[in-house]
Amino acid sequence: MTDRVLDIWAIQNYPNEIYTALKNIINDVVIFKHLICKFKIGNKLVQTCLYDSVIYSEGSDTLIMLKRDGKAEIQQAEKYFDEHEIDYQVVDFMPTEQTQIEGENKEFWFARDIYVVEDAVEDSIEKGNTSCKYDPSVKSSIIFKYPVHKKLEDSQVLNARFLDNEFLFKISFRGLVEFEDKYILSTISKVQNNIHYSDIMDILERHKINVQIDENLENYSF
Repeated sequence: MTDRVLDIWAIQNYPNEIYTALKNIINDVVIFKHLICKFKIGNKLVQTCLYDSVIYSEGSDTLIMLKRDGKAEIQQAEKYFDEHEIDYQVVDFMPTEQTQIEGENKEFWFARDIYVVEDAVEDSIEKGNTSCKYDPSVKSSIIFKYPVHKKLEDSQVLNARFLDNEFLFKISFRGLVEFEDKYILSTISKVQNNIHYSDIMDILERHKINVQIDENLENYSF
């Protein structure tokens, strides 16, 4: 996997968004199924929004994440690629149990580019939300792993097998904006331009958002 952050689409409450995202993909497609997702904001594990299917296209600069048991299904993407004669590779790992705690239905917006932050803010305003909390310093990550079987070398369990997780790729973030309807996280990369505090504050101020600067994660509701 590349160190470059791709354009991220997280399909959550609006399943038809998958088709908007798929229109960006023209080649170089890998579909990963049954991934293990670890999503942390600060030191808090987010368990209400687990993604276990990923459509990865470095050539088309697009990454699409689908929720386990979500409203959009990976079969929709496969059908789309078949109908549009786009070649794709499927990597289907073994299913595993992942603990998912049902909670609030807020969306997560992952912003690599500043226009995504602006789109997210305008979307919240349209829904009547004009205030937010903002922690500019908190670091977060989504780590994707896949399950494998490994042999144990311990003589007491010779030839026994157990399930382990191997690292696939990681997305890192800095900063967290919380509106009533969504969270916005900005990606960080060593090889690309990143969104800074001043960029986000400029958008919030231009849209006359009432901003509470809050660096206590206990005050957030995920």
